[in-house]
Amino acid sequence: MAPHANAGGDKTIYLPCDVVVMNGSLSSDDVGIVKYQWNRDPASLAAGYVLENSDQTPVLKLSGLISGRYLFRLTVSDLQGASSSDTASLIVKPPKTLIDQVEIIVNADIKSFTQEQEDTLLRQLEILLHDGEPAKVNLIKLDSDRHTRRVILLFTAERVSNFNAGLISGIDVVSRLKKKLRTDSSLLDVEVLSVDTVVCQNNCSGHGTCDQYTKHCVCEAFWMQDVFRYNLG
Repeated sequence: MAPHANAGGDKTIYLPCDVVVMNGSLSSDDVGIVKYQWNRDPASLAAGYVLENSDQTPVLKLSGLISGRYLFRLTVSDLQGASSSDTASLIVKPPKTLIDQVEIIVNADIKSFTQEQEDTLLRQLEILLHDGEPAKVNLIKLDSDRHTRRVILLFTAERVSNFNAGLISGIDVVSRLKKKLRTDSSLLDVEVLSVDTVVCQNNCSGHGTCDQYTKHCVCEAFWMQDVFRYNLG
């Protein structure tokens, strides 16, 4: 009999996720499987990469995935040369907290930014976000701009009150920080170059869409933005 390939079934995950596993170990054969081969379907997203040559093992390990739909085809072969294939989809969804994630860029070089500086900055952010109730900053990622090497922190903030615990909205976090930093930019040990939500939440007054990278409005063809009004705020 031909072997029976089992790619493990369809699955859905949420980012962030360092390693994603597609398990084909339930594939079977009465003689014995001697070869496993995982391949991406042409319709699958191309982002991400295979770890440890695992595309030739029962368990496929992936990293660097982005939000979207992936399709993987597992082909197994036995000692007699017979083979069988099975396909499984992987749906990768953005983080559940994405809408409330905040990105702050500071004037510090990643090559000299110490753990002590990071800890101090997070504590100072918590103090700035204290608004009648204590706040906790949860660091998601410490990164840097690949051109300038400036430090980038990605985080969420939450209320830690016994009566009103939960995430503080990203828009509220940005508003609080900008308001206090405009009053006194020396409240933090490092200079803040920018602070904004990761996901642009500008509705562009109904005249276009917000570019997720530049955070600027992209106007529809029939609407021309007043450039003077935009530049003067």
